[in-house]
Amino acid sequence: MRAQLGATRDAFRRLFDAHMDLAKAELSQVGGAVAQLAGLVGCAVALMVFAGIMLVLGTALFLGEWLFGSLGWGVLHAVLFFTALALTAVLVGLAFSPVRLFLWFLLSFVLGIVVALVLGFDVFNRIYGAIGDAILPGVSEADRPLVTGVLLVGLIGLVLGLIGYFGTAGTKGFRERPAQAAFTLLLLLLVGFLYGAFIGAMTAITYAWRPAFGLGLAVGYALWIVFLVMDLARTGIDQEALKERFYPSRTIDTTKETLEWLQKRMPRENES
Repeated sequence: MRAQLGATRDAFRRLFDAHMDLAKAELSQVGGAVAQLAGLVGCAVALMVFAGIMLVLGTALFLGEWLFGSLGWGVLHAVLFFTALALTAVLVGLAFSPVRLFLWFLLSFVLGIVVALVLGFDVFNRIYGAIGDAILPGVSEADRPLVTGVLLVGLIGLVLGLIGYFGTAGTKGFRERPAQAAFTLLLLLLVGFLYGAFIGAMTAITYAWRPAFGLGLAVGYALWIVFLVMDLARTGIDQEALKERFYPSRTIDTTKETLEWLQKRMPRENES
């Protein structure tokens, strides 16, 4: 009887070990299949993301070529648009007013259309030409608007740089550090003049309507980014709004009130 029980026990053990080995083999096979499926799904997701990127980029390039006559417009517009959109998403996450952010977009879009119309109708070219006729009669008629625009807007940029320096630093810098203040002032004047000259040259050019609208749209996107950055610099981050959104103040206050209520009703140590 004892020998029979031992043999039965050994038989059950061998049967259990056989089932465990079979389970381990099947689980290993299933794990390999799961890993293969996960790899294929990950590859499919990566390909879909790549397809989405190609769709966005391809659409931007197609619209740039079709609407404005150059693939470069599509690249420029896509970069500016998605930069502005990303900045808008961050500001919405930081509890900025969506209505105010939309108004910034609307204002920049309107200004972009105005810039396109001004460039398309050669408004600045005509203005520079009329001023050049009065002050630069010795310059050839073909080059007169460009030279006038570069000099005139460059001088405006120089004056703005001068005003910006004395509006922020004043004369205190010259009293304390005259050499450094003079270098900073000269650098600001040079940068202001160069920026103004560049803007004057760009606005003095005569544009066909497609490049005019391409440049106007780019200016609108750029202004959208500038307005968002200025809004962030002007108002800063609303700490209270962020606290209201991410800090569970109601739960914490309710928990404190509950603990205080329980402490008032718990028996004290000297009470029997």
